[in-house]
Amino acid sequence: MTGIRMLRHFFLTFLGILALEVLVHGQDQAAGFISIDCGLPPNTSYLNPFLGLVYTSDSSYVETGVSSSIATEFLADSVDQQEYRYVRSFPEGVRNCYKIEVAKGTKYLIRATFFYGNYDGQYKLPAFDLYFGPNKWLSVQIRNVSKSVFAEIINIPTLNYVHVCLVKTESSTPFVSALELRPLRNDNYVTESGSLVLFNRVDMGSVTNGNVRFPDDVYDRIWIPFNFNRWSVLNLNTSQTVDYGIHNAFLPPSAVMSTAAAPTNDSEPIVIDIYNPQNESLAIYYYMYLAEIVKLEANQSRVFNISLNGQPWVGPISPNYLHTTTAYSKSAASNQTNEISIFKVGNSTLPPLLNALEVYYEVDLKQSPTDQGDVDAMMDIKSTYGISRNWQGDPCAPEDYVWEGLNCSYNGTAPPRIISLDLSGNHLTGNVPSELYARAHSGSLSLRVDDNPGLCISVSCEGKRNNTVVKVVASIAAVFVLVAVLVVVALCIFKRGKDQVIFSNGAYPHTLDWGTRIRIAIEAAQGLEYLHNGCKPPIIHRDVKTTNILLTEKFQAKLSDFGLSRTFPVETDSHVSTVAAGTPGYLDPEYWGTNWLTEKSDVYSFGVVLLEIITSRAVIVKDNETNGHIIDWVRSVIEMGDIKSIIDPKLHGSYDVNSGWRVIELALSCVSTSPADRPSMYQVVAELNECFATLTRESNDSVELMSLPEHSGLTPLVR
Repeated sequence: MTGIRMLRHFFLTFLGILALEVLVHGQDQAAGFISIDCGLPPNTSYLNPFLGLVYTSDSSYVETGVSSSIATEFLADSVDQQEYRYVRSFPEGVRNCYKIEVAKGTKYLIRATFFYGNYDGQYKLPAFDLYFGPNKWLSVQIRNVSKSVFAEIINIPTLNYVHVCLVKTESSTPFVSALELRPLRNDNYVTESGSLVLFNRVDMGSVTNGNVRFPDDVYDRIWIPFNFNRWSVLNLNTSQTVDYGIHNAFLPPSAVMSTAAAPTNDSEPIVIDIYNPQNESLAIYYYMYLAEIVKLEANQSRVFNISLNGQPWVGPISPNYLHTTTAYSKSAASNQTNEISIFKVGNSTLPPLLNALEVYYEVDLKQSPTDQGDVDAMMDIKSTYGISRNWQGDPCAPEDYVWEGLNCSYNGTAPPRIISLDLSGNHLTGNVPSELYARAHSGSLSLRVDDNPGLCISVSCEGKRNNTVVKVVASIAAVFVLVAVLVVVALCIFKRGKDQVIFSNGAYPHTLDWGTRIRIAIEAAQGLEYLHNGCKPPIIHRDVKTTNILLTEKFQAKLSDFGLSRTFPVETDSHVSTVAAGTPGYLDPEYWGTNWLTEKSDVYSFGVVLLEIITSRAVIVKDNETNGHIIDWVRSVIEMGDIKSIIDPKLHGSYDVNSGWRVIELALSCVSTSPADRPSMYQVVAELNECFATLTRESNDSVELMSLPEHSGLTPLVR
């Protein structure tokens, strides 16, 4: 047998659920960590002495489920992991969800852990599905009563909360032991699109046979020890540490990097087979961590190359002594079976080594969550009236689990909208505003509230109406006073912001780098998205342009000048008929021609702004040699596939080409002739956040693998 085969001993299952045997140590609570012990009695918490992390009860994150303790005979198996002693199971309902508040736009590692421990006394190993928001994460299959398993996903939330849902698929009952959220840097674990699910993470050559995690790993990744009897283990003296370097975004722990594995036979390569037993091609991402941990003599050298499926991938690499190099790719390998081979070059005196390895596969979370305004309205109804139904997770998505009493409309990747609500027979009491029925008659909402004898619905109730207000859907919320207050507050904030602004209208004397430009675009887009979806009723700015986006000293973007802004009347959620107003060059031609103002009018104007940010060109150029409007000019240049001529030449090529293409394509979709072809501001924010995440720091401490060859089956985008 040539090479070292790990297939028999290093079998990576498609489920992404990994066996976990715990040996951990701890220090101080890490900033931003969320540690939830599922099933722990309400209003209790404890300090895990091995991790130094505080775990809290899940009672404030979930409304359903039953708390149970694992069987007494398995308590010894959880001595190092107190969070295994309780579980929360969900015998009722098909889908049950946790709602966890997070920092919107921050990349998180999210981990769900399952330790069965015969908590139900049935010795029946359960199987169920795990969902992240409205999208399936993976299927969970518990295979051992006394071993824990965990699943991880890396995601950038587009909302200020995430849903983790357990879905019953068979006769067994879903359960969960712990949920952990760990913030990451946005410039690590970057994908072409989508989120990453953990396949495996291993510590090569470990001499402790124990897992490594926080506080050794600042991100609290769990590193599983792996040894192969045909490998030679290289062990660093424990008094020395391996530095990951200030420019290495992945920050692998020294405890992992201080050991490595190498072939016993110097002439053999390290061969790793990644196999998916589900007979399905996955988009696989590899992260290899390399550090020389042997002080080499003057006549010694360790130089090697890495290949993927027999094709050159990266190299030659000669790891630095006690200093980490991370080899990774931005492009995924998508074969059912992938073989990594690490082999020494001809003049190397020593064999290759590998300190640690992470393997992820990409999942595309295609299903958008329900319109945020609709969600907020439904949550208000739920909390105000204490309605007990299967109202868990996202109201409309996925379509198989839509809330009872709701009907929703679906339009491709756009957020679903609630179009009807049936509250019949819920024993509701209080008053329902008469205008609610007027909205129902207008067709914006189908509403049923019959069989609620304690509910006052007639016009005569007007005089004795109490302070209880039912907000049904954002499009029918008639809180004009609140909107007025919001606008006044916003104007005050932006007025105060003007006093802090030092650069606007191109007055900044230096060139902003690519990352700063994308961040400014994100912040401006978030402001518009809030006006469209966060205000009740929605607000349309009507005069989005670069001079109305002000920058503070720290280059934080703020929208300004609400003089032309309009709100949607509560009678409609489609458009406002008004005389066209705005700035030439930024004005939506559809709005100009029809006088119908929609949210997509702001999207068009923002697309023009985005093109300005990218190109640093004026919106309208009076030049016989070029097309007059920036949109026409970009379209003419992009037909030739020449991105260098589009992006601001003052950047001198210092930008990420992939994110450049994505931002240009996004801008052009915003300025589509038909409003129906334009994205929503919610989608714009999500896409810009993804683009920003691709701006991976380039440094000598990381080796970016070359794009995969054509034989891999990946087809480059047509430009």
